[in-house]
Amino acid sequence: MARILVAEDEWDSADLEQIGETVYIILDEEYSAKIWPAGLIHMLVTREWARGNMDYPTSRAIFYRVLSDIGDASAASYTVGDEPVREDIVTKVVEQELPYLQRRHKENSKLAVDALTQAFRDGPQRFNRAQTASTFQDYLTICRGEE
Repeated sequence: MARILVAEDEWDSADLEQIGETVYIILDEEYSAKIWPAGLIHMLVTREWARGNMDYPTSRAIFYRVLSDIGDASAASYTVGDEPVREDIVTKVVEQELPYLQRRHKENSKLAVDALTQAFRDGPQRFNRAQTASTFQDYLTICRGEE
């Protein structure tokens, strides 16, 4: 795996394309697939509670399934037993909403990495300017040098 930290005096010789690919792999394989779902599932379950669609067994079933899928040992603490579970809500959250948001994250990660690679190709100043962006689209625009 390529180094992703580059000293200021190494900009001219750095393989920015390889660094960008490495960052994207980390975002995709580690963050999108393992870290993000654990946090995202809290938001999705909370939203279903607010809509009146959630109960404790269904909530535990969702957490168990998602955490088991990503290999999180805490999944074992979410037991359901013989209590009825709203399978329609489990399916909606686990098989539809979570994968949709993961795909969006993957697409946005690719856009961001490509834009950052372009920004760093011109030197870190453009990246530094992008830190002032107020939206993701503005961030991409600055990184790409389109502002």
